[in-house]
Amino acid sequence: MAKEEKIFESVNLYKLTNPELSQFVDRQTSDIEAQGTEVLTDATMNELLAVLKTIALDFHQAILQIQKSPYSDLLFSLDKVRDRAVRNYDHALKQFKYSEIPEELKAYHKLLILSSTYKGFEVLNYEAQTKEMKKFLEAIDSDQFRTEVTLLDLGGYVNKIKISEAKFNQHFDSRINEVNTKAAYKALVLRRILQKDYNHFTGYILALVNGLDKEPYNNSLKLMNTTRKAYDTLVKRREGLKGSDVTQPETETPT
Repeated sequence: MAKEEKIFESVNLYKLTNPELSQFVDRQTSDIEAQGTEVLTDATMNELLAVLKTIALDFHQAILQIQKSPYSDLLFSLDKVRDRAVRNYDHALKQFKYSEIPEELKAYHKLLILSSTYKGFEVLNYEAQTKEMKKFLEAIDSDQFRTEVTLLDLGGYVNKIKISEAKFNQHFDSRINEVNTKAAYKALVLRRILQKDYNHFTGYILALVNGLDKEPYNNSLKLMNTTRKAYDTLVKRREGLKGSDVTQPETETPT
């Protein structure tokens, strides 16, 4: 009988506020380190943990700089809107993956190639994302793809990407020389790096849990899942969904 694969509790990091994400990562790194050096003997795991702690501290300090900024939350919100616009377009395009109409299927594959070329630009830093999004929008607006966009009725999704990108750029550019803007942008970039490093760390832990089934990986998974389940409950309760019975974690402003 095959061994059941262990997994991480589901939690949408994208829906955590900056202070929540900071506490979310800090709690897990602290719990893992509390196991002691006699248990934590995996050099690679310790290296990944150290990298995660370093970026988490930088992110924490960036949050402290923008706590009193009335506009920082708006900047973060506008960035989420444009990222969501891109995901909605991708989702709408995928609806034609199994179309039985040859013209639609051909159009789908042509646009898919374009999307694949720019896949993932929404997780880049601001300058890189803006550069790639500009190229994407110029391409999809060109004669080369206009017919396909019209055929699949994706114009509305493309327009939402344009609008969300314009709003973000206008908001950021209008305050480009302000200290709060720079601090908010720094936090935005660090958040993306933190989430990437966190996912890298969890990927390593999960691979060793299912590959070796021993400590410190098993207990680290258990410790992290306790926190992940708690924050998943926090998100669900905030959205009015049914959560689990886990006590909602504290979400005080980091100090």
